[in-house]
Amino acid sequence: CNNRECHHHHSRFERMPNHFEHMLGLSATPENPYDEEKSDEMINNFYGGIAHEYTIEQGLNDIDPTTGETYLTPFDYHLHRIDFTESENEEYMRLTRKLFPTRGIDDDDDGNMSIETILSLRAAIISNASGKISKLEDLLKNVPDKDKYYTLIYSGGGGALNEEGEEINDQQNQEQQLQQNQERQLNEICKVLQKNNWSFSKYTSDHIKNAKDGQKVLRKFQDGRSLQALVAIRCLDEGLNIPKIKTAYITASNRFERQYIQRVGRILRRDHEKKKATIHDFFVFPHAVNTPTERNLILGEKARIDWFSNLAINGKETKDKIKEWSSDFPILKD
Repeated sequence: CNNRECHHHHSRFERMPNHFEHMLGLSATPENPYDEEKSDEMINNFYGGIAHEYTIEQGLNDIDPTTGETYLTPFDYHLHRIDFTESENEEYMRLTRKLFPTRGIDDDDDGNMSIETILSLRAAIISNASGKISKLEDLLKNVPDKDKYYTLIYSGGGGALNEEGEEINDQQNQEQQLQQNQERQLNEICKVLQKNNWSFSKYTSDHIKNAKDGQKVLRKFQDGRSLQALVAIRCLDEGLNIPKIKTAYITASNRFERQYIQRVGRILRRDHEKKKATIHDFFVFPHAVNTPTERNLILGEKARIDWFSNLAINGKETKDKIKEWSSDFPILKD
């Protein structure tokens, strides 16, 4: 039995068929960081361990004898620094002080928030950082019409903040506000695209639920005539097979390697007209690195940057940029 995309099987492990003599699972990201125990059980007990591994690096270097080209498309990686505004940094540091309170200092009286809530609120500030939209517009407004087609734009996941940037403490309201913020970020990106004369469409969970509408959007995008860009949050992380895709703007990422491996899989597929792909990544900086959580934030971002830089055509350019930024953030030298 051959199972594709088996990295999702851990969630239904108990219901998987066990009457086949041989089982083969195919996945670019078999490990699931959200449920490592079940993921390991699936890989080792159900499939009998990883039998063969072929890396993205190999795909970028090995030559396909039928085409004379590498199996995956070489790519340039462009890194863009996003600094917090004063108000964003002030709120971020206020929440950070709740994680590491100083005796005798109480910033406010908003109660004892859980660590999970505080981390979620800080992540929301990073995801919603206003500098991302202005930087994205700087990049999009200079793209020639001929280079606009087959572009993906990954929006941030929003966060549990209302329009005034205040935290929402009730869990149900947090979930509702998260969805509203996701939609607001998508809309902000769409306004930038519209202002700069791009033809585009959102691609959301509604398009997945309504397969007919979703396929219609994807066909128009794949045709390369009337639709230049797709804007999504996570709906295009997996399962999209349009080899002509050549450019991606990643305004937000989570900390897991699984996500950026899946995303790069949308972009590096071979097409006879595509000689090179381009990935734009946005790196958010707090104003200071004073606590272990800031250190972990920066190092987590840097791990992703190093991964992309080591694979990219212009990797030295990115590494030089990180070296330049290390004068402000010495932790980047680690």
